[in-house]
Amino acid sequence: MFKYFLMYAIILFDCAYSFASPKPVNTPTSSIPSINAKPVSTPIPVLNNTTNSNPRPIYPPDIQRIKDRGEFVVCQYNQERAPFFMRNPKGEVVGLDVDISKGLAKGLGVKLRIQLVNSFNAVVDGVINGKCDAGISKLSLTGPRSQKVLYTRPYVMAQKVLLINRVALQKYQRKADKSLEEIIKKDRPLIYVEANSSYVEFAKTLLPEARLKTYTSWPHEAVPNVYNGKVFAAFTDEFDTWEVLQSIPDAPLKLLVVTLKKQYDPLYMITAWDNYNLREYMQSYTDLQSINYTAQTAIDKYKSDVNLYIEQAKVRWQSAFADNKK
Repeated sequence: MFKYFLMYAIILFDCAYSFASPKPVNTPTSSIPSINAKPVSTPIPVLNNTTNSNPRPIYPPDIQRIKDRGEFVVCQYNQERAPFFMRNPKGEVVGLDVDISKGLAKGLGVKLRIQLVNSFNAVVDGVINGKCDAGISKLSLTGPRSQKVLYTRPYVMAQKVLLINRVALQKYQRKADKSLEEIIKKDRPLIYVEANSSYVEFAKTLLPEARLKTYTSWPHEAVPNVYNGKVFAAFTDEFDTWEVLQSIPDAPLKLLVVTLKKQYDPLYMITAWDNYNLREYMQSYTDLQSINYTAQTAIDKYKSDVNLYIEQAKVRWQSAFADNKK
């Protein structure tokens, strides 16, 4: 009995295994992919729907325009300002702004052309009117300008100062023990600001009660008149007053430089309001070259050129003072 039972169990197990095990599939070996087969290359979709006959431009329009022209045009003020733009004994224009302009042109692969204009505001106007690609000319930031042009980040940090006639200041202080601020507000002595410059705007904000007068020539008009006491003071930046103290032998005895507390004058480069890529390029250039100076470090950077400039300036100042006396 047990013998028949064992045989029956074996038959059942064999049937169950047959139903559970899948039958092998005869797959042709030619359809099995080879491990060494080359991958199929899928074209990368073009995002801007251009075709090979009309490829996407390499450069944006504001950069391409300069490259097509073959020159980078920069507006600069025609009056020398050390250490930004000044003439050496050979008659060559040198300085920080000149070097930056040359570096930008070289990076663009084009020649540099500097367009000289007769005021700081004219530099801005030249950029607005399309006469220049950029303004690199010791430019300050003002509200009205910022509505019309693009500014880079500042590359030099200067301070606003007053150049004051010492004798005139003492006269006001003898009358009453007044601070400089009180003298400017109450006595309202005449203060110079450069015409067509950012300092006209600055004076309206910082010296609202002052009696202001504009000048057109720093060496031939502003400094001689302050030096001789015809005008109480001149409102300017520390670069201009540094040159005066270095170039005129007795200037430290006659003139006093007062730095306005927490009143900085950062200097920028500018380009037209729609030259976004050019602005980024100009900005990246100063970043990569680590161009970020104070007044003193900028002067030290160009010490040899500045020293030669000061020696020439001493002669010019003597001539300017002589002309002023006529």
